[in-house]
Amino acid sequence: MGTEEDRAQTALHNAGFPDPVQNVQALNKNVTEWLLGTVKIPDDGVNTPQPDTFSVYARYLRSLLAPNYTVFSNNASQNQWIKDHGQDPQSHYVVSLESPHNAIHLSLGGYYQKGVYNASPVIGANGDMGDNETAGFDPIFYFHHCFIDYTFHVWQRLWGLTKRGSLSLIENYPGTVLQEGQPPNFPPGYQITLDTPLIPYEKQPGVYYTSNDATDLEELGIVYGPGSLDPILPKSGPVEGTSPYELVVPKFPTTLIAGSNPEEPSPFSLTKWVHNINRADYEGSFVVRLYARKHDGSEEVEVGREPVLSRWSVSNCSNCQSHLGVDLYVPIHQQTLDYFAGGDIKWRVAIQSRAELKKFTPVLQGGAQNEPQVHDL
Repeated sequence: MGTEEDRAQTALHNAGFPDPVQNVQALNKNVTEWLLGTVKIPDDGVNTPQPDTFSVYARYLRSLLAPNYTVFSNNASQNQWIKDHGQDPQSHYVVSLESPHNAIHLSLGGYYQKGVYNASPVIGANGDMGDNETAGFDPIFYFHHCFIDYTFHVWQRLWGLTKRGSLSLIENYPGTVLQEGQPPNFPPGYQITLDTPLIPYEKQPGVYYTSNDATDLEELGIVYGPGSLDPILPKSGPVEGTSPYELVVPKFPTTLIAGSNPEEPSPFSLTKWVHNINRADYEGSFVVRLYARKHDGSEEVEVGREPVLSRWSVSNCSNCQSHLGVDLYVPIHQQTLDYFAGGDIKWRVAIQSRAELKKFTPVLQGGAQNEPQVHDL
């Protein structure tokens, strides 16, 4: 694919990996790093655990604790939920399934976790999984989406929402109202429901499947074998009177799900909002990163990141044009604030694309008009 230059770079890149066994070992090492990589704050002296909010593994677990199907299903609804609840000191941190879904695409694409083996951009020669146009060319695409479907089913079982008609959407909530070009079969402003036709998937000529048709896997004759998330679930299904939080909390380290339960105090002191980012300014997918640094610039720590799965050119994608803005919400633990005590924390935004790593230093909590801005939510 691509130009002659692209193909030459690909051939040169592939020549560095002649041993299939070593290639698999390298990929496994990368996957481990992507799944486990998270913020590294030095010990604060009292052994306070630092919650993990952006490793891919934590994102999957946190998505299972999304409080409703609307938030669970997409990033736009996730972001609105955070905005609606972010000023409440007891607010809990939510993650949609779309977030770890995008992260895996960019991970296998070669540039989600900077600093690990082979994560540096190789223009024109990165993994197909990293961009919308090419993801389906990688066989692992289908394994990945099987796991996404499996995770959805685990969420259903955890919340007792496996039967037809059990799911619902918050009406007129961002992420549930179609915008221009999204998709072309419906007018802008169309409110999605669980009965919206899933064009072009026909049950019979002229009659299309709906989300309600795909809710109950027993109706579809689909049965999942044991998966990596099954230990979360009781063998006989949800326990009457037991919340999903009570089922999940004893099974995992607190750092992986801290702040997910609205019935418990939140460990996060504030939420930083990174915005004013336009996906049309970047070719292909990219990663938005937020860094905290001491006022004198002597030390810097990455405290949050967001994978943005995009296209090589959004100008030819009417769906993309309807949501060009990119937002990142980063919950900040008190330990992070304590560590940087002694001067104002300086915030820096970096956007890592295939081609380059751009760094922005917002001034007085807000950058220039055409640059990323950072504010308290």
